[in-house]
Amino acid sequence: MTKFSPPAINNKNSKYKVEDILVLHELNKRPTFVNAPLKTFTGHSHSIYSFESRNIFLDFVQVVSNLKENELIRANLPREILKHLTIVELKVILKAISKPVHRTKAVLIKRIETHASDEDISNNTDKSCFVLTELGLEVLEKYKNVVWIHKNKEYIFMYPINSESKFDEYYFMNHWDLDAPNTIIDYYESDNSGIVARIYQIENNLEKSFLYGLRTLTEEINLQLEKCKEVGWFNTSAGLGEFQAMSLKPIFKSLNISDDNLDEILKYIYDFAIKDPSLVTFTNFHEIIIALMTNPDDELYRELLGNLYQSNREKFGHEHYQEDINNYHQKGFDDIEEKEETLMDILDLFFIDENRKLEMVFELIDLLDLEVIKEMKVKIDNRLTN
Repeated sequence: MTKFSPPAINNKNSKYKVEDILVLHELNKRPTFVNAPLKTFTGHSHSIYSFESRNIFLDFVQVVSNLKENELIRANLPREILKHLTIVELKVILKAISKPVHRTKAVLIKRIETHASDEDISNNTDKSCFVLTELGLEVLEKYKNVVWIHKNKEYIFMYPINSESKFDEYYFMNHWDLDAPNTIIDYYESDNSGIVARIYQIENNLEKSFLYGLRTLTEEINLQLEKCKEVGWFNTSAGLGEFQAMSLKPIFKSLNISDDNLDEILKYIYDFAIKDPSLVTFTNFHEIIIALMTNPDDELYRELLGNLYQSNREKFGHEHYQEDINNYHQKGFDDIEEKEETLMDILDLFFIDENRKLEMVFELIDLLDLEVIKEMKVKIDNRLTN
């Protein structure tokens, strides 16, 4: 057998890496022990798992060593440690130089700075932390967008679930001179208003966050209406997940929008996002959105959407689907045989095209675990032999 011996990996020739910037940020944020780089004065631990959860893989201790070698960090000077010490620790230094130990922390630090030598401080505390050098601060400032996207990417790209984007730490490491929020907004403005709304929220532009959030909600309602027209299917939770995740109702209240202005906004978004006005009049749309914005829960929103979908089902000849769907929900999931039959009945109603029905079956199978698939195979085999 041939021995597996591939060529070694040669890293790209770049002076700094994503992990350098993220660790620099951590060291600048929390005083970290020089002799124990994973521990901070506050008890926080620089756990690699917090990075791995955001798909960044690094050896924290090794990165710290590299930062020291590249002169981006150093150990603190004696007086630089004072602000990180507790009052008890400051009093130890003052007692050693026979000075009063009463008053606030700020006064104690000032007293030490006035009367203690660097040697007095060093001899009476065993704490030493990393400090960013001027070069380290310059590098951190230059690549600040790497830190920004690392902090915010999970929220920005939370919908659709498990979505990915090219705009991650590595992208902004290579494009450090771009303005990160505006770059992502420009890219997604035309096809994902939810991402745009969340960026504006992070940037504390609540007006635009509300407008784009309302747009993404309306776009989802439009999508559900189009589905209802085609197959009679609906989802009365249309857009609620994103709406609630972005806390748009509190934002709406904080903006104190006048009634006339809100009507103007809703009319614009209605004209922009509703592709077939015959599926929902502006009056109905206005009523639905106001119900969501002004009620403490979303029951009325769901009810109004349900009424709208029902009228559209009847309009396009899908009125018999509601009875089938209600029966499906009432039967529940206790009887597996009954559930399978009901799902197939609904599938037959929704899709006349046999190829589309087959695609849907495979999509459902992809969502099931192996044990469920095995059970299904047994039942299929039994049916084929009967």
